[in-house]
Amino acid sequence: MKLIEQREIREKGISIEPLQTQDLRSIINLQQDNALTPWTLESFEKELANPFSLMFVAIKNTAASRMPIGFFSGRVLIDELEVHDIVVASDMRGQGTGGALLLEACRQAKEKGAARAILEVRAGNLPAVSFYKTFGFEVIGRRRAYYQLPEEDAILMATELN
Repeated sequence: MKLIEQREIREKGISIEPLQTQDLRSIINLQQDNALTPWTLESFEKELANPFSLMFVAIKNTAASRMPIGFFSGRVLIDELEVHDIVVASDMRGQGTGGALLLEACRQAKEKGAARAILEVRAGNLPAVSFYKTFGFEVIGRRRAYYQLPEEDAILMATELN
């Protein structure tokens, strides 16, 4: 299923590429449209410069333009991939883009020695919890009142990178 998903997004003219400075404004706009606590330009620039970061952008390529439609941010620390963010434009969801971003991050993290992936997700973000479960993530804990504005628990999830 996952290999088919990768092929399907390529057939739709979507590519997964390393995040570049030129993509940051579009990515910030995407995040502001889709996230409760968006990153600043400075935060993205610092993360891009971090040697442990994995950052990818999903690009919808057309004859007339190159449009960022999603991104992944995470870090490989020792033997774990920390998933920080996966954001996909609301009109592009459900087409495999988020999964392609996650799979590429897991593939590259595994090459860097990661044995598992971990993340936190808002307890009320049931679509995201379901998405991660589709990729083998399991609930391993809960952090009470972890998120602010609004206050909400975080669900901790992890999966082995086999």
